[in-house]
Amino acid sequence: PRLRSQNPWIIFKHPVLRTPEYKKFEVNSAAAVMWFDKFQFFMTILMKNLLLPIAFMIELWSASDSSYFESWSIIGKSVFFAIISFSISRRFFRDCEYQWLVLLCSYLLVFDLQKYHITEPILVTWFLGNIAASKVLGLYRRLCFIYVHIMPCASTWGSAFHAISQPICMPHSGWMYLQAFISTITSAPIKPLGGASVFLTSYVRPLRFWEKTFQTKTSGDERLQSQLETHRRRNENLQRNSIFYENLAISLRNQLAGDIALGRFGNVKEGDVYILASKSTATSLNGLLQIVELGNGVVSFQLRGLEFKGTYCQQREVEAITEDEPPTARNRLCFARSLCCLRSQKWVFGLSTFFKNLLMTWRVVQKNYVMPGYSICDSSTDFLAMYDYRKLVKSSFTRCIIYFTAKYERLAELLDPKNELMKTLSRENYDSDFEVVTSVAFSHNTDVDYDLAQAGVSKG
Repeated sequence: PRLRSQNPWIIFKHPVLRTPEYKKFEVNSAAAVMWFDKFQFFMTILMKNLLLPIAFMIELWSASDSSYFESWSIIGKSVFFAIISFSISRRFFRDCEYQWLVLLCSYLLVFDLQKYHITEPILVTWFLGNIAASKVLGLYRRLCFIYVHIMPCASTWGSAFHAISQPICMPHSGWMYLQAFISTITSAPIKPLGGASVFLTSYVRPLRFWEKTFQTKTSGDERLQSQLETHRRRNENLQRNSIFYENLAISLRNQLAGDIALGRFGNVKEGDVYILASKSTATSLNGLLQIVELGNGVVSFQLRGLEFKGTYCQQREVEAITEDEPPTARNRLCFARSLCCLRSQKWVFGLSTFFKNLLMTWRVVQKNYVMPGYSICDSSTDFLAMYDYRKLVKSSFTRCIIYFTAKYERLAELLDPKNELMKTLSRENYDSDFEVVTSVAFSHNTDVDYDLAQAGVSKG
């Protein structure tokens, strides 16, 4: 997954393993499955369903005969093994890429403990190592997030006040570190005692960002007249987002689990957040995707639409997805000559750009993520906002109906008095020119033959 990311290890400017859609501006077909996609998939399946289960069964068999559990009762031993088996087997499908590292560290730790005559089964060390690894990784991510935001080089030094305020913030930084340790132990948010919501322990859905259920009203079954009258009073974003995000959610539901298995989202963890930006409408239609739970080929996620018109929330991330990296100057020290020993500077970042990208709390995973969808353009109902244009459209529409009716091949057959259509029309009274249709669909602003005196359109 690192080799196919947009900036591998924040050193290279372009992915090492590219897909055919990488240089295309607009993709008209489904994303091609490359050889590295298949390799990632089969290696993950091999590790989750064969290698790790075999290692687990071997350690479970050796632990059942170990002298470590001689003083345990049968019921306590069975319950303990059941809990360990469920926990470790669940880790196979949640964070498979870290299990081999935890297992290797467990072997090394048990080997070192034998010097002190401590014979702890590897299965127990594996179980405790998974818990410790998740806590250490969570603390590492929290501290990285704090370091990025409190570093002096990441702050704006526009006046002398910043030089005074930076040392004053040091006690606050210590408080943030303490909260990071507390939140890691209790599996709480990063600021459990200083955030918008004060809580330590998690509830039933600990990874959800939002709890409110948004009901979006579509205008698919609304009358055209009502749409034209209320168009100017509506928010432009609310008119376009409904179908776009509904189609995006359906597409993600059909292919998200497969794309994660193919490695197109990188190393995915529960709680990871991704921003999906449409290339054609990158400034207004974006989606916030949060991975809630990972399983054996099953992914639960949340999707929320983000409208960035007039706001700056996550706008920098969206711009980073669509913009190109500026070229590195020739006189700058570059990784091509200092680290990688490459002679071409067009493949690697300069040191200044490297440290700039290092101080980001987000990374660009892919610039071309292909999903089935359709183009979205601005609504053309503004063309019909003026009454003169509406009158022109109705008149043209009526003339088209008359033209195609006159050109109809079976018109003579339909005008036959014996035809059922003519019998039905003969029952209607068309002799009176004063019979008026007072439907709300007709208006004096848009209909040429509208009679103001009769408040309607006559049938004559």
